[in-house]
Amino acid sequence: MREIVRASTPLGRLGTPEDIGRAVLMFASPWSELVTGQYITCDGGLVMP
Repeated sequence: MREIVRASTPLGRLGTPEDIGRAVLMFASPWSELVTGQYITCDGGLVMP
């Protein structure tokens, strides 16, 4: 199943805890001070609108 998901992801790899940590750090930083009420999908492009 992991290989199927990896092959289906535009970035060509599975996410890591470090990937999620970077998103969390961005939201904890001043760079996101105007971001409110957002739902962020950290999936390497697997689900795109």
